[in-house]
Amino acid sequence: MKPLKKPLEPQQCGDRVRIRVPMNKQYKSIYCGKWGNPPDMAKATELGIRIYRDSNAGCFDPSLETYRAMVKTGEVPLSYSKESLIEALTLEYQQTPTNAKRNVLSKLRGYSQPINNERQALAFYNTIVASVKSSSAGVYLTALKQVSPLFKNIKRPRYQKPDVEPLSLDQLKAILEAVSGSHYGPLFNLLALTGARPSELLGLRWGKVFLDEGYILIDSQLTKDKKIGPTKNRKSRRVFLSPKASELFRNLKPQKVDPDALVFTNTKGQPISLIGLREVWHKRLKNAGLPRTKLYKLRSTRLSQLLENGYSLAQVANQGGHSINTLITNYAGVVSQIVMKDYF
Repeated sequence: MKPLKKPLEPQQCGDRVRIRVPMNKQYKSIYCGKWGNPPDMAKATELGIRIYRDSNAGCFDPSLETYRAMVKTGEVPLSYSKESLIEALTLEYQQTPTNAKRNVLSKLRGYSQPINNERQALAFYNTIVASVKSSSAGVYLTALKQVSPLFKNIKRPRYQKPDVEPLSLDQLKAILEAVSGSHYGPLFNLLALTGARPSELLGLRWGKVFLDEGYILIDSQLTKDKKIGPTKNRKSRRVFLSPKASELFRNLKPQKVDPDALVFTNTKGQPISLIGLREVWHKRLKNAGLPRTKLYKLRSTRLSQLLENGYSLAQVANQGGHSINTLITNYAGVVSQIVMKDYF
């Protein structure tokens, strides 16, 4: 029998629960009791994990008699402990290595408390939730559920996006002054003036810049591998330009324009890596003695400015490439700051 890639899961067969074991291009079943009966379901789950571990440890019993005997006695020797959890996850990592499994193993080895029951498993998982992003915590939980039923009833944390906190005008001016001296200065300023996503301006081509009409057409973005791909929502939109933004584009525009050429390139004329752009951004801020600020703040600040200055939700949603519902959710604090006027 080849090593299993994951624990076998209980299956329903009529009113019974069974574990189906793949053996030589066919399946053999081990019946563990009544479907839906909690003790029998738990027994089947533990048996599936035990067979998975044995197949990877080289001690699988092909006759299945050992496992059927475990079911008859009602005891599947799966010792719940931190050590057995580390052992099972190590086997899983050797079979299909991922960063999540490696990181969970590291956290398990550094965890000083026992993990012998569901309450203790939840306590361990809560330490993970407190130390990583909620998206990562969900991936870690999936890795733990693959090797131990102690985590099966734990739910992944719901991601709560933080409220948008735009930069003040003074903060924005100080930041733009710090980054304007670099090769990427015009790009940083145009991110602040348009509210476009960084990847969208990095993928902008001259054939999509319409200065006489006062807008740029965003219908693509630069992907992580520096290729042109669709926008985040796979839709195109017009991003309208302020006088200062139009002037910056005019200063960048070459005498002979290639419509397919990228507007923004690195010092060697190649596409700009978003990671490299962020490095330049943070280095400039650090050298100027300014606090670390996300590059994306330029976008959220511009959209907040538009909302605060009376542009409609539909106009701002189009400018930023959001739906109106997303805009309301993400910029609730700004949208709610409406000054009511009398019109009669």
